[in-house]
Amino acid sequence: MTRLHHWWLPFLILGSTSGEGIEPSSSTVNVLQGGSVTLSCKYNGSAASDELLWYRQYSRSRPEFLILVNEANYEIKADPPVPGVSAKVNKEKNGVDLKISSTAVSDSALYYCALRPTVTGNPPNTVLKPYRQLSHHLDYNISLLWDIMLWPTVNSNSQIYKCLS
Repeated sequence: MTRLHHWWLPFLILGSTSGEGIEPSSSTVNVLQGGSVTLSCKYNGSAASDELLWYRQYSRSRPEFLILVNEANYEIKADPPVPGVSAKVNKEKNGVDLKISSTAVSDSALYYCALRPTVTGNPPNTVLKPYRQLSHHLDYNISLLWDIMLWPTVNSNSQIYKCLS
């Protein structure tokens, strides 16, 4: 019997903390296990030449760098690269997407979108640096946070994943 795994992925928005705004494109996403999900954020026009970064943070762990992408869609990935993760900038829509393919419960984490350069500070006084493969170390301000928490519950003959609220 085939089991259908359905996930509801909520986004928790902390808001922009600088003049160079960055915000989510949507507030919820639904995804089936093994499918793909795209997390999107939009930035204002002044951010167009900057680098956009994605981080992920598991419970009780420090944030981990996933990928950096610029307007030309040049990518720098974590070392080693995180399987199934890619990013793309959409210049026409002033947006940046993080795509996670072949989703699994192990993708449950906090996802951060960051814009460089920005000032250090809130939320709450967090400063993240790019992964060690970058030759320069600049401070990054976390402008956006997605909170993706999933846990399995059994319903009839199918296993369904619901959002912890």
